[in-house]
Amino acid sequence: EIYAQSEVRLMPNINNFPYWWRDAPRPSALNNEPPTKVDVSVVGAGITGLNAALVLARAGLSVAVFKAGQIG
Repeated sequence: EIYAQSEVRLMPNINNFPYWWRDAPRPSALNNEPPTKVDVSVVGAGITGLNAALVLARAGLSVAVFKAGQIG
């Protein structure tokens, strides 16, 4: 948790998730079938992994991004 227990009690209306999740709900899952062939596999969908995938895709390569946890 981001906030200590004492802070949560002082601020009962605080949300422990980004505000944009409310306005742009995350998909529960995308295609669970991995592609049979790609040029590059990126493990991790953080800012670095997604940026790498974007740069590679713009260069014309087929890219698959793999993430262990929930999307978004």
